[in-house]
Parts: sequence; structure tokens; C-alpha cells
Amino acid sequence: MDWNRSFEGNDITGSIPEELGLLSNLQLLDLAGNRLSGAIPSSLGQLKSLSSLYVLTYYHHWMVRAVDIDDLNLH
Repeated sequence: MDWNRSFEGNDITGSIPEELGLLSNLQLLDLAGNRLSGAIPSSLGQLKSLSSLYVLTYYHHWMVRAVDIDDLNLH
């Protein structure tokens, strides 16, 4: 089963749902190219299989944040 999820470029707004932390086998989560706000949920730090998290947010066509799971200390 594919445990990679890409929501890249869907113009999603709001915060990253805490419930994504329930996807225990998730290995890659790509949220780049959306209009996300708020903090990265701590529940993502509990995902032992998650090796890649891409959050690249644009606001009025300007890049404001890029995050890779290797740069985070969520555990």
C-alpha cells in the first residue's frame, strides 16, 4: 500500500489537521504550494514512519516557509 500523500498545489487554506498524526504508516507528506497557516501539529512528531514532510507555503506569490522533517525535532 502506498503511504505517500501529496496535496501539493491544491490551494489548501488553514492549519494542518492534527488528525494526520493518526496515519501511523505515513512515510511522505507533501503539503507544498498551499496557503497553510499556524504551527506544524505535534501529532506529526509521533509518526515513526514519516521520513519526509514538505511544507512550502506561498502568500501572495512569496515563499514564506519551507520545512523538511530532517530539520525538525518533533520526537
